[in-house]
Amino acid sequence: MGAKPTVWIVPRLSGRPDDAWYQWLAGELSAAADVTILSTPEPDAPTIESWVESIASAVGRPPRQPASTFLIGHSVGCQAILRYLVTLPTGVSIGGVLCVAGWLTIDDPSDLLRAWCERPLDRVKVGAATTAFKVVISDNDPYTVDYTATVTSFGELGASVDVVAGVGHFNADREPSVRDQARAMLSGQQ
Repeated sequence: MGAKPTVWIVPRLSGRPDDAWYQWLAGELSAAADVTILSTPEPDAPTIESWVESIASAVGRPPRQPASTFLIGHSVGCQAILRYLVTLPTGVSIGGVLCVAGWLTIDDPSDLLRAWCERPLDRVKVGAATTAFKVVISDNDPYTVDYTATVTSFGELGASVDVVAGVGHFNADREPSVRDQARAMLSGQQ
């Protein structure tokens, strides 16, 4: 049996490693993977450049074992992951990406998030940079009320999108649907 896959969790805006479901998920996945929760620079004022560089510094560009590298993002953490994928060398594809409460645009972006919504994203490179691309959103996320538009946008990137009823922005201490999707991704059952 080979080494365990590596999972990196990238938090939301103002998210820290001990927030939301991050520690809980790390524990839930620990038997199957080595899990690290990224401590992002200036979590209350994320910039594309600093967060992408933070991922690249931690994970590698490219990762040492791309096929066994998995990234799980929450909200703006998803955006950072997508923008990191664009920086990977052509032909490098990581094992999988799971975007939780992912978005490409939000309904009313603050000045902090406006660049994340407005800066173009190389959709072709994103799609080519992972072999498994999954998005989990809610039908009542307060930041993306028209969740069907989010489904369409991620579908255009080649992602498989699941809509979970009534969980808002996935900020609870435990998120079973996130765990289930992460386990499926790690086992290749996406």
